[in-house]
Amino acid sequence: MTEFTQNPKQNVIKAHSAEEWVSIIASYYPSNPQGRFFKAARTDGTNLHKLLQVLAEEYSIIDEEFKNFMDEVDPTTTTELIYLWENALSIPDKCFDPADYNYDIVIRRKYVVAKFSRMRITTRQDFIDLADFFGVNVSIRNSGVNAVFPLVFPIYLYDSVKEPKYTVIVKFEDLPKPSNVFPCTFPITFEFGIDVLIRCLFRELMPSNIAIRWEYSDYP
Repeated sequence: MTEFTQNPKQNVIKAHSAEEWVSIIASYYPSNPQGRFFKAARTDGTNLHKLLQVLAEEYSIIDEEFKNFMDEVDPTTTTELIYLWENALSIPDKCFDPADYNYDIVIRRKYVVAKFSRMRITTRQDFIDLADFFGVNVSIRNSGVNAVFPLVFPIYLYDSVKEPKYTVIVKFEDLPKPSNVFPCTFPITFEFGIDVLIRCLFRELMPSNIAIRWEYSDYP
């Protein structure tokens, strides 16, 4: 599962301090200077060294801004520009709604990354990996094994012999059945769980001719 943190540190770009920039700029002057001008670049208190200090302050500010920009354009670390990513990817949508998690920044980043790079899926493993990206362990099997002899429990009934061929069973291996999923248990508590998101994504991404049946870790 891809890990996201509240305040990730990419360290792709190092922001140098003003003192570091003074040394960097001075290093471009001849290393064996002839004359007072080049010596002044490395001598505290000289006019040239003071000029380099002023330039270094500005370079340090630019460094920090560029580092922040690199963090912001990366969807796994962005904070200030998360809304631009969401607008570009039409979030919220039918499945991804940050409001379900009170606009938690970690969830918002995961939604952006998922919709940006993980939605072009076709194989069984693709769907398993998508669920794993959200920390959910699922298994996917063809429902035919539950509809032919020798029967495997739980037994599923179908309207035609062709229906099992176009039905898959998705099991949440580590999640118990919530009270608001049929068959319901009382009292019923209506709440948003991570399984709701996975169910929505699977319905949207699987071919339209494929039906899905859901199982949980405590099923039946």
